Parts: sequence; C-alpha cells; structure tokens
Amino acid sequence: MKAADRKAIDAALARFDPATRLVLLYGPDEAQAREIADRFTVLLAPPDDPMGRIDFEPTALAADPARLADEAAAVSMFGDRRLIRVDGAGDNCSAAIEALLTAPAAGNPVVMVGTGSLKATSALIKTAAASPLAIVAQCFVPDGREAVDMVIDACARHGLKPSREAADALAAGFGAERGVLARELEKLALYLDAAPDHVRALEMDTLAELGAAMAESDFDALVNAVADGNSTEAEVQAAKLGRNGIVGIPQLRAVARRLTLLGELRRTIDTGRSAKEAVEAARPPIFWKARDRIARQASAWNTPALRSGLSRLLEAERQIKSPGAASPELLTSRALLAVAHLARRRR
Repeated sequence: MKAADRKAIDAALARFDPATRLVLLYGPDEAQAREIADRFTVLLAPPDDPMGRIDFEPTALAADPARLADEAAAVSMFGDRRLIRVDGAGDNCSAAIEALLTAPAAGNPVVMVGTGSLKATSALIKTAAASPLAIVAQCFVPDGREAVDMVIDACARHGLKPSREAADALAAGFGAERGVLARELEKLALYLDAAPDHVRALEMDTLAELGAAMAESDFDALVNAVADGNSTEAEVQAAKLGRNGIVGIPQLRAVARRLTLLGELRRTIDTGRSAKEAVEAARPPIFWKARDRIARQASAWNTPALRSGLSRLLEAERQIKSPGAASPELLTSRALLAVAHLARRRR
C-alpha cells in the first residue's frame, strides 16, 4: 500500500475527518482493497438505518457523472449521514469523482474500490490524488513478513494474539484471501471468547483443533506432485483426497488450473524473461511461498507439453461424464499419471 500508507489508513479509521469526501482503494491486491473498504463502510454507514448505505454501479456513474456529487450532497429524511459505496470503479468514473471533489458541498462520504488494473497514472487515480478531500491508497499483495504482519493486525481486531507459528500458518494458508481469513478469525475469536478488550492467545493447537491451519490447500500436494512429475506422490495424494470424498473431476480441474497458469508463465518466459520474473509479474499474484516451486515448474515445462497435458485432462473429464464410463477414480488416476509422465520427460 502506498500514497496513503497503512498508518494513514489506520489513523483515518480511528478518527475519520468529516471533511473527507472520498476514500479510494485500488491496486493489484483487490482483496486488501475490499477489506479496507469494508472497514470504512462499517465505520461510516449508520448501523441502524437500512437506508444508510447507497450502492452505485460504475456504469451508472459513467452515464451520469453528476449523480455521485448530487447524492453526496443530499440530506437524508432523518438528517443522518449516509455512506455511498462503489465497487469495480475504473477510469470511466473519473468525471464523477471530479464532480464530487469540486462540488460546493458533500456531506455523505464515498468509499470506492477500483479495479485491479488501475495504476497511479490512471485518470481516476490522478483526479482523486490531486484533491485534499480524498484518501487514496494503492494496495499490493503482502510478501513475506508483510503477510504475517497483516495476519497479526487482523488477529488484533478480533482480540487474538497469535504465536509466530500460528501467524505463519494463517499467512501461508490464506494468503491474500482476506475475506476467508476474517471468517476464520471470527470463528477462532468465538471459540476462545476473545474480543479487542479481552485478548486471548492463539496457538497452533487451537488452529489444528478447528481445522484452520491451512499451510496448503486440499489440492496443492496433488497438483505439485503432478506438475513436478512425481507420479508416486501423485498417486498417494489422489488416494488421500479420494478418502475424503474428493475424486474425479475436482482433481482433474485442480491440476488443469496449474497447467493453465504454467502456460501463461511460459508465454512470458518465451519472450525472454526469466521464470522468476514471469512469476513475480503474474496477475493475479502468486502467493509468495509458492513462487519458487512454480517458477521451477514453469522452467521445466514447455508449451506443447502443457497443451498435451491439458488435452489429456479434458479428455478424462469427458470420459467421466460419458454414460457407462469406467470409474472416475480409474480414469482420473490414468490421466494424472499421464500428465506426471509428461512432466518427468521434461527433466
């Protein structure tokens, strides 16, 4: 996050300046932008007024730029402040923002989340950043220590004080999925009877007990085994998922998603960039703990092999859906082993 940094955002959340007309969050970490926007929304929307929040579609503001300023200046029938929320905004909203920030008055604050493709040079961002009546923050995916710090901050808002091991596990398991992390922390806080004024320690045993320690997703071990060309481990992981009732098409699609990602990275690598550069430039961002392994996989595969692997997976899915087909377990196993063999041949 930059422009308005984390300290400035926290200060605004702690004591919001009523002169502020716009809070604009944007950047490649859309999850972080939404999470901060949600916190401002909770702060600024009247909690007991069902009419206290107004949502606008960006296309509506593009068609009628003056509408945002008019709504921001409108007085509620009860005289209370209202919150205006806009999600998915792009440069098509820049005229509406200019009208809002130059209007004679505006008592209802606007919280806006921009698209992930917006940059600091975009018309919308430049218009908002030029005004002292706006808070603008660019959000980036946390990397390394930043991810752990993000978890610790989120825990504190729920009255939880995680150990270093617990914070690392939560950061590794949830990455940029802040909404999912927030829901897990709500469950943990309820379980531990924690609150901001009643802080409780969060240890690894509690995470394990509630199933919140997710160093890897259900499919990651299988996907990595196949993409690495480790057919023996692929069989083990496929069987483990099968024992948990996850068989057939979900396994095939999980591996297909990785091959699709590797295909996108190969296109970047084939332009002359390194695998590391391709991974770091990937959008949506790749979780930091997985980057080195995925970079190695992208280096090992080539585009024809990836296309062949995807075709094999799609054919297996078609067979599973066909009447009278063999068991999904058998068809899936054959396809995954064939793809792992392709990967092994590349080494």
